[in-house]
Amino acid sequence: MITRIAPTPSGYIHAGNVLNFTLTYILAKHIGTKIELRIDDIDQNRSKMEYIDDIFKTLQKLELTWDAGAKNRDDFLKNYSFSKKQEIFFAKLNALIKLNPDDFYICKCPRNKPCNGGCAALKLELEKNKTALKMRIKNGAMVKLGEKIVDLGKIMGDVTLWQKEGFASYHLASLFSDEERGINFIVRGVDLFDSSALQLYMAKIFGFENFLKTTFVHHPLILDEKGGKLSKTKGSLSTFSNGEILQKIAEILGIKEFQAIKSKADILSFKDKLDAYLDKYGVKFEQCVDS
Repeated sequence: MITRIAPTPSGYIHAGNVLNFTLTYILAKHIGTKIELRIDDIDQNRSKMEYIDDIFKTLQKLELTWDAGAKNRDDFLKNYSFSKKQEIFFAKLNALIKLNPDDFYICKCPRNKPCNGGCAALKLELEKNKTALKMRIKNGAMVKLGEKIVDLGKIMGDVTLWQKEGFASYHLASLFSDEERGINFIVRGVDLFDSSALQLYMAKIFGFENFLKTTFVHHPLILDEKGGKLSKTKGSLSTFSNGEILQKIAEILGIKEFQAIKSKADILSFKDKLDAYLDKYGVKFEQCVDS
């Protein structure tokens, strides 16, 4: 098995990111899973060098190690940046579209205006800064994820795969990367549950057998003082100490003695709690799409 830590360099790391990185690391160490570092710099308009540096500084400060991926900023920019993979992503996407052409169309609508497939009849061409490529989410498209059935047709409209600006969407780049790298154990915040369902739907359309066998863990979030989700775009800088993050993880895992937790090793010593937590996600998730 292999998992990944996948930060986005669109802002400085906040407490929610730290919780995810640390929980991913702890679960990976518990079950002997390899860890890959993947920095999702797909959106070049928001990615900045200082944010990339902050990722490596934070991981070093947290004493989190990984088995594959960039060793430092220079290595990342030279060998791992998504910005260098756009032509590869586009070629792969075009090849996959030819297998299922009816599932895709070109759209000229603004981002904030749902198209609902109306552009499909226009037979548009993909032009940078003018049109985007979308995938149809059919009515009745159901995805089974854990014990839940997600009705994608109800909760979201057709999904953009290639942006007008000329780069892959997050969902497409993330899915392509996970399938290519053999990622099959993904730890995410519960806010990304629907995203996981969408990517499973996409994987079914594309025939990505590895991703369809992925085990997902969706953990609770750290909330701000108003009860909202922490966000880089809101400037949610971390005000939590490493000890508080570890105690929050201990709570998530059901460790009653969470206040006594001082290190990752302390958490790893509660093998029964880790086993019980992972047991909830142990069943391989199925793809259940209404064709």
